[in-house]
Amino acid sequence: MNGTEHDCPGELAGLAKALTRRDDGWFDPDLVELVFRADDPLVVTVRSTTVPVPGPATWPVSRDLLRAGLGAMSGNGAVRVRPRRVPGADHQVLVDLSGTPLGLQLLLHHRALDTFLARSEHIVPRGGGYPDSVVERGLRELLPGGGRPFGPGPGTT
Repeated sequence: MNGTEHDCPGELAGLAKALTRRDDGWFDPDLVELVFRADDPLVVTVRSTTVPVPGPATWPVSRDLLRAGLGAMSGNGAVRVRPRRVPGADHQVLVDLSGTPLGLQLLLHHRALDTFLARSEHIVPRGGGYPDSVVERGLRELLPGGGRPFGPGPGTT
């Protein structure tokens, strides 16, 4: 990750060189920040530091989707990830955010993304170990009654 990675307890952040595809199909150099937080282990925040919009352009992307996209095309919604090989160049990963409001495509180095994801998996293992608070917070946001589909549970007011 270009020597600009830092760790805080429960957080991993790093900067990666990338290319951003413009509307005309050409790619411009970009610097992308990747942030993983243990209190939201399903998500990696991807932030372009050079997209010309007020403030940084930020997207929450599934960590599992990024991991799967290292080896095969993944995703069928607003975000898609796939490996990309160019003869004579490093192995790359295309993170296609074209289905998002600021729709664009980011081209990242495969090794940098793989290293970042591996380090995030040391903080919270892949496929498990997610804190109950993540699930509970998601249910509170989605379900009426604070995540309790049938109202308050026993012993609550």
